[in-house]
Amino acid sequence: MAGCALSGELLRCFIVSLNSGTGGAGQIQNFHAALFYNAFLPNYFWGQALHSLLVFNPLGYPSDPGPCGSMGDWRIRMKKLLMSLVLLLLIPFAHAGFKEGVQYQAIENTQPTVSKDKIEVLELFWYGCPHCYHLEPELESWLKNKPDDVVFVRLPAILGPSWELHARAFYTAELLGVSDRMHKALFDRLHKEKKPIRNVAQLKEIFMAHGVSAQDFDNTYKSFAVITKTNRARQAASLYGIKGVPALVVNGKYRTSAREAGGNKEMLDVVDFLVERERAAAGGRAQATTE
Repeated sequence: MAGCALSGELLRCFIVSLNSGTGGAGQIQNFHAALFYNAFLPNYFWGQALHSLLVFNPLGYPSDPGPCGSMGDWRIRMKKLLMSLVLLLLIPFAHAGFKEGVQYQAIENTQPTVSKDKIEVLELFWYGCPHCYHLEPELESWLKNKPDDVVFVRLPAILGPSWELHARAFYTAELLGVSDRMHKALFDRLHKEKKPIRNVAQLKEIFMAHGVSAQDFDNTYKSFAVITKTNRARQAASLYGIKGVPALVVNGKYRTSAREAGGNKEMLDVVDFLVERERAAAGGRAQATTE
């Protein structure tokens, strides 16, 4: 995560400097320079704060300890400095380089969520989208570590006439209680097996192959509930301001995509940042209410 976490190289430099018996100060100064320009420079305010900390040298490590310098004392001071750096790195992600209008967008009109007590993360997707398919493994991994105060919701987007069939498939599976097996099956059919889903008959065959009776499929696919949910999904593009998928929305307020964030992993990093932001805001509101 740019501007937030120490890279492996920076950490390696720091460890080498701590364990070196000679030339320690020179190496740690190299570490300072690398840290400043690679980690904190994107965040001007914190970059300046760190620069001042290092220039004024409040911890007093030797300018040139040499082979006979008091390296034990110097290492203790540097460990204290590391603790200070860690505290800086734990500053809320608002200082991590994620910016509204760049890695994420504010939704013009905040949308309602499924829970008032939890932070909602909503995925807009299409079964025919290869990018959505490739996001699935990373998303599943993220879901395994999802915080308890976060609720995850999927919403099939409809940005074209052919997308409606897939949206109705999603809601049919949801109402039949077979989403767990059908969600992956529909993705695999299109992207792993390379077989199209062009009509209801083909869709019905897939459901039947996964244990759903023909009658249950017909009754549910044509039901008022599925039609209503599909009509609502058709409005999602304008409500959430999306022009493509996959897109992730946090608490009905913020939207991000792999294109904006820089990749699938980065998109989930942005989601984590926005979740933390919403969590902090909710804590502040709760505190204000009790006071």
